[in-house]
Amino acid sequence: MTRLRCGGIILGFAIHHYAFDGRGGSLFIKTISAFARGDIGTIPALFFDRSLLQARSPPSVSFDHTNYSPKVYQSKGQANTSSQVVCSNLTLTKEQIHSLKIHAGGERVSTFRAVVAHMWKCTCIARGLASDVETQLNIPVDLRGRFKPPLPTTYFGNPTLRTEAVAKVEDLVSNTLEFGANLIQKAVANITDEFGRSLIDHLESTDLEALCKVGAMSNTSLTVVSWLSFPMYDADFGWGEPILMARADMYGSGYAYLSRVPAIDGGISAIVGLEPDCMQCFKSIFYEEIEALRPTSCNIHVT
Repeated sequence: MTRLRCGGIILGFAIHHYAFDGRGGSLFIKTISAFARGDIGTIPALFFDRSLLQARSPPSVSFDHTNYSPKVYQSKGQANTSSQVVCSNLTLTKEQIHSLKIHAGGERVSTFRAVVAHMWKCTCIARGLASDVETQLNIPVDLRGRFKPPLPTTYFGNPTLRTEAVAKVEDLVSNTLEFGANLIQKAVANITDEFGRSLIDHLESTDLEALCKVGAMSNTSLTVVSWLSFPMYDADFGWGEPILMARADMYGSGYAYLSRVPAIDGGISAIVGLEPDCMQCFKSIFYEEIEALRPTSCNIHVT
């Protein structure tokens, strides 16, 4: 805990993904904030039963899970060996999000799909990737509501897996946002109860230690984590609602996190980590492309 001269307070938490995922972490913080206020009666108890994520006996791997192979994961693209990463916090208003949605397929498209399709496209341009290169978008998917029966919403563990959307840079950059948004939709739609159970069985016979030491992500990849539905700003320790909740550091280049911005009605924040020589270009393209999507108005005079 750090006390600021202005009277503000910063609370820092360290978590391990072996224990729980981002949703579990946000529920944990919300729970201890209720204890701090003496308001424990309004908070549902966290659900700890790890047996719900046990491998089946005998295991039944019915899908190809090569993206959870250390060798395959390391072989994608050129490893980004730079230890330097620059982070920027980019905010989007409700109006800007609306513009992205319209060009990503309409209002039915989720905020996540529209914004991430835009980020993926801008990242490829900012990095100057060759048109014939294959680029990967990694998306963590929460399995709580995808299992049958679904896990409790208060499940405290890590039922999250990584899915992947893949495209040639030329196809992603030359097409509209709807192209990227559709790739994201297909990648997420593939994550079903059977897929999740199959992955658990696959991991039962996988060297998890090697999988967790794959090193730097390739320079053709982007990983975007959504915190948009997390109850992050409900964590009132008795001092009022938080002003900001964010990561204190970044895994490395090519990672981004989306979260709500209470101060901006309907707005969101995208915290992005990229190579230093790419960030300025990324920020410029990010907003210039959104501005170009806005409809132009014209005045018609009838005489």
